[in-house]
Amino acid sequence: MKKNIALLYGFSFFDQFMIVIALWVPYLATQGIGMRQFMELQAVFAIVILCGEVPSGLLSDLWGRKKTLLLGATLKAVSFSLPRCGAVTRASSSTTSRWGSPSA
Repeated sequence: MKKNIALLYGFSFFDQFMIVIALWVPYLATQGIGMRQFMELQAVFAIVILCGEVPSGLLSDLWGRKKTLLLGATLKAVSFSLPRCGAVTRASSSTTSRWGSPSA
């Protein structure tokens, strides 16, 4: 039991630590994403997290905490790998970007 508590504290610390964020903004800047577009992406990200709170509690009740934490960590890893798969690509070279705001 004490091992599980230590693992949960470690998981929670490193989950919130998110060292990749320090590289995320410069990476997206090289992909043609401006600060306005980045903030729009962050807003969508926050809404998705908000919408996932209740279902994750339900899944935790059904599957248990460990499986739900593993699922959440896996989904987070997938979300950070999407740009490498082409989900976020360079903005178009026309006067407006794919998000509809003028490109800088």
